[in-house]
Amino acid sequence: MDNIFINIISIFFFILGTCFFSTGLIFILCGIISPKWPTANAFVTESTLKKGTTGLGTKTYWPVIKYQYSIKNQKFTGNRVAFGKYGTKWNNTHNKEKAQEIVTCYKKGHTVSVHYFPLFKKLSVLRTGFSWGAVGVFGLGALWLYMGITTL
Repeated sequence: MDNIFINIISIFFFILGTCFFSTGLIFILCGIISPKWPTANAFVTESTLKKGTTGLGTKTYWPVIKYQYSIKNQKFTGNRVAFGKYGTKWNNTHNKEKAQEIVTCYKKGHTVSVHYFPLFKKLSVLRTGFSWGAVGVFGLGALWLYMGITTL
């Protein structure tokens, strides 16, 4: 019975580790190559500051930036500010001023420059490079992946 429990936990860590490792790796790689991507003009359609709370009641903030851009008469919609930075409910900050700074930088109705991946034009980002958050996701995924593999 103990071996079954250990195997289930190992498989859980293996799957979770694989997901985090892959996501972190993709964010890091995209962050590294994104400065070389072509750019297009984008029209900001939404720019708001969202507020939430953690399970412990701590306030968190994240910017919601949505934009539209066209490449060769094909329209695309994006919402990624940066790879591994704030921009979703799950990737937020406790610093309201930091999140508000992004909202202020990308005001609704303004035209901004967006970098897009030339092979998959739907993948776009406003700020190139990656953050330490992406490295953290990658590292945590590597640790969990290692735990899952070594305990099997």
